[in-house]
Amino acid sequence: MEHQDNVARLISEMPRCSPRRRTLEIQEAPCAAPAAKPLAKPLVFRKTKREIEREQQKAQLEQIQSKKRRVGERMKMERARPKCARMLEWSCQRTSRVLISSGVRESKRRLRF
Repeated sequence: MEHQDNVARLISEMPRCSPRRRTLEIQEAPCAAPAAKPLAKPLVFRKTKREIEREQQKAQLEQIQSKKRRVGERMKMERARPKCARMLEWSCQRTSRVLISSGVRESKRRLRF
């Protein structure tokens, strides 16, 4: 009720072109602008040729490096693998012969391990 009285008073006080013409009613300004709606779909950008080529080169380098790493690990495993007993005996006998001929005498058990 109070609002209507204020509006009526303001309308009557507004200047008019002619007394018979009605004035436009004062409207309240909107408090906040309407919120922007988010896009329905996110924007998707296609990769350029250069980006695709770079990715392919990186993938190739990674493959080569992993291959080298695997080969290196395999070689380490082969080197670390214990040799057969005969091979150990043969190498120990050979070293013992060399040591005996040079004048140093040590037990075979110590040479084997």
